[in-house]
Amino acid sequence: TESLATATRDVSSVVWLAKALALRCVPKGALEDAISLLIDVAGCTMLEGKQVPEKNKIAEEATPARLVLARRASEGFGLILRDSSLTEGTARESLPSFSSLTTFSCPIPLANQLLTARLNTARVNPLWRQRLYNVSFTRLREAVERHRANPQAQSAALLALCNMLGSLPPPIIQQDMEPIMRVVLQGMSCVATRGKGEGADDDKDTEEEAAAVLRARATETFVALAKESLDAVMPHLSTVIPLLCKLCTLADPHFLPTARLRVLALGSLLEITRLPYAKLHPYRTSVSRGLLAPLDDRKRVVRQMAVKVRNEWLVMDR
Repeated sequence: TESLATATRDVSSVVWLAKALALRCVPKGALEDAISLLIDVAGCTMLEGKQVPEKNKIAEEATPARLVLARRASEGFGLILRDSSLTEGTARESLPSFSSLTTFSCPIPLANQLLTARLNTARVNPLWRQRLYNVSFTRLREAVERHRANPQAQSAALLALCNMLGSLPPPIIQQDMEPIMRVVLQGMSCVATRGKGEGADDDKDTEEEAAAVLRARATETFVALAKESLDAVMPHLSTVIPLLCKLCTLADPHFLPTARLRVLALGSLLEITRLPYAKLHPYRTSVSRGLLAPLDDRKRVVRQMAVKVRNEWLVMDR
C-alpha cells in the first residue's frame, strides 16, 4: 500500500541519517535519537499506534506489513556498520559522481561505497563503531526483554542485534561476550509462532520466513564469535550442541534450515572441537548419533561437511 511504501522509504532515510551521524561522531543526542527511532520500528512499538499520528494507517495493516518495516529497520543496523569495499587502488572512473545520483535511484551497495570511500574524501572518526555499539547495544537488549510477550517484535529486535554484532570488530564486543552469547543463542533457537484464523496461513509463511532469516544470521554471528572467543561458548555447551544438531538436519518440523544454514551449523560443531576433550566428552555420543542424518542429506555439500565433522568428533584426542 501507499502508506507502507512511504514508511519504508522513511525507515531507509533514518538508516542513512544514523550512518552519517555515527561516522562523524556528532553530539551523542542526535545519534541516540536516530538509533532509538530505528529500535522502536524494529521492535514494532512504532507500529502499535503509540508513537505515530492517528493519520498513519500502518498500525491497522496486516501483520506482514508491520514485519516488513521491522525487518528493514533490523537490517539497517548491519548497513550502518558495513564498510566500503573500495580500496585506494580503485580507479576514479569506475565510480559515478555522487552529485549524479539520488537517494532512491542509487543501489544500496554502491551508495555505501560512495559515502565511505576515501576517494570521495569521506571523513570518518576512527572510534565510530565503538560509540555506536555503546549507544545501541543496551537499548536493543532492553527491547528484546521488553517484547517477550510479542515474539514477532522480539525476533525483529534480535535480528537487529545479530546484524550489528556480526559487523563489529571482536575487540569491541569482548567485554560483553556473556550477554551477547545468550542473545545469539536465543536468535538461533527462534521458531515462528502459529497463526490462527483468517489470513493465518499468509501470516504464518511470513513469520516462518522471518524466523529462518534470524536463525541464519544468528548462526553466522555465533560462528564468528566462536572463532574469536571459544571460551565464551563453554558455559553454554548444554544448549549449543543440541541446538546445532537440530539445525544440521531437516528432522524437526520447527527447524527446516536451508542448506547454507545446515553447513553453518556443521561448521560450528567443527569449531567447538577445539575445546578441551573433558568438556566435550559428555556430548560425544549424542553428536555422533545426531550427525547420522546429515550423512544422508540431499545436498552434497552438507554430506561432505557432515563426514568431516563427525570424523573429528569420533577421533578427538583425550
